[in-house]
Amino acid sequence: MRKVLGMVVAAVFFVGTVAVASGPKTVTIDKCKKRKAAVTFNHEAHSKRVNGKCNTCHHKWDGKGEPHSCFKCHGCKKKGNAPKAMKAFHKTCKGCHKKMHKGPTKCKECHK
Repeated sequence: MRKVLGMVVAAVFFVGTVAVASGPKTVTIDKCKKRKAAVTFNHEAHSKRVNGKCNTCHHKWDGKGEPHSCFKCHGCKKKGNAPKAMKAFHKTCKGCHKKMHKGPTKCKECHK
């Protein structure tokens, strides 16, 4: 009985960890609400592309708990040493798309 209970607890822990690690299915970036439309992207697909290495995008995350919102450091206006959100997203997202020769790189391809 203890063996079965131990296996059930391990399975629940594993499934719970995977669910937290994968994050939401989609993410919409619409905080600054400036001239361009919101950007919605498939977070689940991006997580798979980086093999679950969340720090690829969440570069300041220590791997404990939930990653902070990008806007904690990258605001609509300059915050300390961190670049503004638009500059950070364009460098990270668009830069990766260009490097990988995949994904949108033109304004209206993201801002629909």
